[in-house]
Amino acid sequence: MKLYEIDNLTFAYPDIASERDDVYLKPVLKDIGLSIEKGSFVIVAGGSGSGKTTLLRQLKSVLTPRGKREGTVCFQGKKLGDIDDRVQTEQIGFVVQDVDAQLVTDKVWHELAFGLESLGYDNAFIQKRVAEMCSFFGLDGIFHKKVNELSGGQKQLVNLASVMAMAPEVVILDEPASQLDPMAAREFFQCLYRINRELGTTVILTEHRLEEIWPMCSQFILMEDGRVIYDGSIADGVVLLAQNAPAIEIPAACRIAFGLSGYGVLDCPVTVAEGREWLRQYDEDHEQAIAKGQAERADTQGKNQTAENVIDIKDVFFHYPSMEKEVLSGLTLSVKRQEILAINGTNGCGKSTLLSLIAGNYRPDRGRIRREKQLRIGYLPQDPKLLFTANTVGEELGLIRGHGTFEVAEQEISKETIWKSIHFCRLESVLTQHPYDLSGGEQQRLGLAKVLLAAPDVILMDEPTKGMDAAFKKRFSHMMKKLKASGHTIVMVSHDIEFCAETADRICLIFDGRVATVAGTNDYFSGNEFYTTAAARIAKGIIRGAVTVEDILHAYGKTGAWDYPDDDIDDGTVWTDAGNRQENDEVETEEDRIGSGAQSEISIQEKKTEKMSFVRKLGLLLTTVIMVFCFYKTMTQADLTRLIEDGAVTGEGIQYLILYIYISNGHIYSVAASGRKKQGSGY
Repeated sequence: MKLYEIDNLTFAYPDIASERDDVYLKPVLKDIGLSIEKGSFVIVAGGSGSGKTTLLRQLKSVLTPRGKREGTVCFQGKKLGDIDDRVQTEQIGFVVQDVDAQLVTDKVWHELAFGLESLGYDNAFIQKRVAEMCSFFGLDGIFHKKVNELSGGQKQLVNLASVMAMAPEVVILDEPASQLDPMAAREFFQCLYRINRELGTTVILTEHRLEEIWPMCSQFILMEDGRVIYDGSIADGVVLLAQNAPAIEIPAACRIAFGLSGYGVLDCPVTVAEGREWLRQYDEDHEQAIAKGQAERADTQGKNQTAENVIDIKDVFFHYPSMEKEVLSGLTLSVKRQEILAINGTNGCGKSTLLSLIAGNYRPDRGRIRREKQLRIGYLPQDPKLLFTANTVGEELGLIRGHGTFEVAEQEISKETIWKSIHFCRLESVLTQHPYDLSGGEQQRLGLAKVLLAAPDVILMDEPTKGMDAAFKKRFSHMMKKLKASGHTIVMVSHDIEFCAETADRICLIFDGRVATVAGTNDYFSGNEFYTTAAARIAKGIIRGAVTVEDILHAYGKTGAWDYPDDDIDDGTVWTDAGNRQENDEVETEEDRIGSGAQSEISIQEKKTEKMSFVRKLGLLLTTVIMVFCFYKTMTQADLTRLIEDGAVTGEGIQYLILYIYISNGHIYSVAASGRKKQGSGY
């Protein structure tokens, strides 16, 4: 039985730059035609901006964005627009990408009951359904907790359980695991699979990380530029996807098989278990070559060991006023010059808090943070929308409209740098759009472009690959390595362990508010049993030290389509501020025990002091002595009635007025004599 039938669906967003209401941008959905069977597990995949989220929001009327729509969407044989909101609320569940956006109450139990209460069900029915959902999802241990005390994985599980409490026919999920750590994401996907298999609920979701859900899929829909270019099963389309869809990250087992035996391989492995068995048989018939990829990676890590530290964190403690438990408790970590340091850990372990402390957005309760003077820090937060203040993408990057095109506004950043940043982050096609109308991946790229335009020495990134497709992540990894080569230091918090294995020099694991381990990429992933890549799990016991697909291919003297960098990425000097890249003979450091207070999300921190001459110093000293004497003299006057008599100022009052004038002039002179130049810029 068909649950959804979509026929010739076309949709376009309104042009916010136009004063007319009937002007629209080019369609983001173009002649979509497909059907979804009841009880199926559907994955909608595609690159960032391909129209996935827009398509999902067409499947529930209350979530459909404003714009021009043509074509029809039918749900269980009826046009979706003819079905009232109550029926849609009960039968069509929707889980959004942001784990906090869907939480509306303070306690877990109330969150589970909220939807049923809104629909007017009696207490007995609500208690029965809530108890059922709590048992099914294993929420007994957090049932009475406040939602703000939960980890990201627990919050998303509560969101799913509150939707399932209304027993919907279909659950639609928009990148539900993008903010979850690998363990939490795996558990969440297993819950989805149970819902689909045990309850018969149809599941429709978009997701970039397909490794875990690939075997669960019964229908795979691939989108590109607003069109459906593939609609079928995974088994029938895996070769087509590998050859023609670089934005889709197919499972590591498939990439290994294709890389070693070509696209003609029969019975392509999909899961880790299938991949291990396939590789074991392949290894019996083929001799391993020198692990070139491992040797290069190990050599790079060895060079970084001798680099000096640009940031030192020693015994840092921190807690939020609203929480009793400390988020960080005695954390110690160093960041080396010109390295890419990745920070892993479960949701809520303090990774984002650590970045905020390094940037100076928060003050540690105890401990010490040392960073070089004149160290300029750029910060890309987890939610890039915090950075957006303009009406168009072009204006966000310093462009202004002129005669139908964008021109560079008068500012310090060069025209060449701005346009190269746009090219690097592939924002050419969205310059006229509002930042909030972009997809999640496009918003990440826009936030990244703003950070890089500021030419920071150290770049802090909180989940930078969230919402990015596989093609751009490969491009982004190559770009980060070029940034490192041009002298930048990068510290990133990421749940994307495949990306960390491909990009990072060192990886830090935070647990219980402390650093559990810091190691080179190979040592880190090779030594982990669970917190590791799919390729490492496949190669364990067969190829020593392999942690990526490329490592496995190199071990047999092979390369794959995933092993080549983008040809159109420059050497990284786009982000170099030549005037601030001169090496210093002496390294200056500053010690920061309590942080530097609140600052903007992207900031450039730079301090320079001009030395004062002897005359200025002497004048400043004499002025200070006079100011102190005048201030003391005025403060000792206790009887203010002697200063005014019969409505006129007395002689003594005039004396005090003169003293006040001396104090004011002395203050002005001291500021002028200090001769300090304040420098710095930010967004």
